[in-house]
Amino acid sequence: MDNITHHLLDIKNPGELFSIYEYQKLVRDKIETLKVADDEVVFGIAESEDEYDIQNNIETLQKEMMEAAQNLQFERAAQLRDKIKELEERIK
Repeated sequence: MDNITHHLLDIKNPGELFSIYEYQKLVRDKIETLKVADDEVVFGIAESEDEYDIQNNIETLQKEMMEAAQNLQFERAAQLRDKIKELEERIK
């Protein structure tokens, strides 16, 4: 069983009954939690709502993006670029 399946199966208490809508919301919430954890692993940054922290994360990711591009790691550079754009949108 992979990690995501384990987390999704962990959502529902077998003794409880859920409507399909409640179950869908639980799954969406769990997926969002996993995305945040994945960002911390993939990008090496902690999730924060503080504008100062977000700006520091952007600067860190920009340096890493430039380094990835110099090392011809273009897919990684593109991932970093997309994350930088996402963070920039949060502080506008």
